[in-house]
Amino acid sequence: MSLTRKVAYNAAIQMTGKVISVSIGVLVIAMMTRYLRPEGYGYYTTIVAFLQTFGILIDFGLTLTTVQFLAAPNADTEKILGAMFGLRLVTVIPVLCVAIVAGFMMPYTPIVQIGIAILAFEFLAISVIQIVTGLFQRELRMERVAIAELSGRIVLLVGTFIAIALNGGLYAILFVITIASITTVAALLLFARRFTRICVLIDVPLWKKFLSTSWPIGISIAFNLLYLKGDTFILSLYRGPEEVGIYGAPYRVLEILAASPYLFIGLVFPLLRSTWLSDKERFFRILQKSFDALALIALPVVAGTIMLATPMMTFIAGPAFAPSGPLLQILALATGCIFIGALFGHIVLVVEKQRPMIWGYAALAVIAIAGYLFFIPRYGALGAAWMTVVVEALSALITYMVTRYTTNITLSLTTAGKALAASIVMMLALFALPSFHVLLLVVLGGTIYILTLLILRGIPKTILKEIFP
Repeated sequence: MSLTRKVAYNAAIQMTGKVISVSIGVLVIAMMTRYLRPEGYGYYTTIVAFLQTFGILIDFGLTLTTVQFLAAPNADTEKILGAMFGLRLVTVIPVLCVAIVAGFMMPYTPIVQIGIAILAFEFLAISVIQIVTGLFQRELRMERVAIAELSGRIVLLVGTFIAIALNGGLYAILFVITIASITTVAALLLFARRFTRICVLIDVPLWKKFLSTSWPIGISIAFNLLYLKGDTFILSLYRGPEEVGIYGAPYRVLEILAASPYLFIGLVFPLLRSTWLSDKERFFRILQKSFDALALIALPVVAGTIMLATPMMTFIAGPAFAPSGPLLQILALATGCIFIGALFGHIVLVVEKQRPMIWGYAALAVIAIAGYLFFIPRYGALGAAWMTVVVEALSALITYMVTRYTTNITLSLTTAGKALAASIVMMLALFALPSFHVLLLVVLGGTIYILTLLILRGIPKTILKEIFP
């Protein structure tokens, strides 16, 4: 099996699992938004945004560091994973305790303060998921991750339905979310035993190596999170929970859409890392194919979301969230920037330029926070959405410039141009079509895009032959 075909197989398995998982996630969002209404969903959004600011201290770049260490030649998988588990345990628990205490010190309502304490335990589970996923990325066995994630999603779906049926309120839903993540952890650990022994090691010298590698990544992620979650956090301080909920619902859709590039890049990251060190020509080929693949996905996603934003939000979250439609149209532009920025952001790690990039991310964080503090008090959620687009566009531009300067690569835009043309044709078709149900419009739009792309020969034959010999 060729390398391209193997990556494509894993990507297809993972994407299939992700489609099912996302479908379940959308059902959960639909149930939550209809049950909690904008005000209750605003409380939930505030809880998540607050905890994610502490999530940077929990991760601190260790997730990508795990992948880097596992991708090294003759890597001791058991020792690396064991030491990483040990390091996570001695760091995550104190951070979560601080997060809970800080939550009670914030000027939030009791429902948000108690909710922070409940959901904090989910972040412990997430930290374990991030570590073990690195193992399956290295082994190109991401179908195991897809199955584990699906099991957790099923628990989430059933649990949310029961919580709502029993009228358990926001607290019950938060408990269900935590239990679902624990289910995913249990499944991943069970699957991981086939590849290595799972243990917890206290290895201070190896911890120092982890931290010396991860701290530039961790600081960069911290700055990233400031401009990614700073909008919701600042919005919760200046506006009421209802407007936070109206903004939080389309932002959740953005997060679901933006997960796709990270799934794909997670598969090719070890290959990019190893080929950069040993085979530059192969590295450039993989980078070009990765860019083409992301462009083929990102452009129709952005175009389709812009055209169908309001009916999409009404269908998913209910009529009360119709005002979220225009916000989703704006955030769709940010999604496209995230797709491209995710690739070049990982290339920065591959070529080991994460330390110089700290200054770039720091500048972005300053611009973002200043923008949020200026525009959110004046324009509310609308100002937060447009500022998010500006910052994501700058992030993609900066990471591309670093990649271009370091690798001296000139990417071909042929495939991306054809994807753009096909996306424009899809948009025109959706504009001309009658007001069918949004799901039918999604299917029709996707079909029109694929057919147009095939007519334009937007998918190179060499890739098709390698995947489908």
